[in-house]
Amino acid sequence: MTKKSIVAGNWKMNKTPLETATFIHDIGKLVSNNGVVDIIISPPYTSLNNLESRLSISIAAQNCHWEDSGAFTGEISLEMLKGCGVEYVITGHSERRQIFDESDKIVNKKFSAISESGLKPILCIGETIEDRKNGKTGSVLRKQLENALRGIQNLENCFVAYEPVWAIGTGMTADMNQIEEAHSIITEVISEKHDKDFDSKKEKEKDESSESDNNDEEKDFADVDFENDDQ
Repeated sequence: MTKKSIVAGNWKMNKTPLETATFIHDIGKLVSNNGVVDIIISPPYTSLNNLESRLSISIAAQNCHWEDSGAFTGEISLEMLKGCGVEYVITGHSERRQIFDESDKIVNKKFSAISESGLKPILCIGETIEDRKNGKTGSVLRKQLENALRGIQNLENCFVAYEPVWAIGTGMTADMNQIEEAHSIITEVISEKHDKDFDSKKEKEKDESSESDNNDEEKDFADVDFENDDQ
């Protein structure tokens, strides 16, 4: 069976419920039964409810709390997300790490809770421009991945997204050699620590800044499923 690529869009803090409804209406015919790629969108919480009934695509939440319920003002539980028809949940995104000071320990708690809930975690890992300039790309990716997967026994339906932080909103793009390097590190870590027969179907890499002029080059990497994240 041919492996489908994944196209996922993280809307971040954009679009009201009304804007979401208009957008969904506009793109509905374009993505219906495309049969070529698996499409995931990740709207804000306010646009999640019943969204899956309007479009033949999968829905991801941008964040979650690892506890089932409790006095956690402003947070949202996995059961709440399930009730909205969510299938995937993002964790470890660079903006959560940098702006909200989410540590590898917190990312690990969320990844574990998502996986145990039956939803599908999308783990983001990536290096800053300082990390890359200092030759730390490999060590940073390895550390983030190992810490996030600590104690995780089953990686079925779990995804890893490579997020080159230095390419977000900078005009720079990760080239194919850089993406291949990250892909190799991810595969190596998972093969060493979790699954000696690791299947690349369980791994998803993301180039947040993929541009149209890279499309032909991207096709040469059969083992990499690309996710293009809205800027």
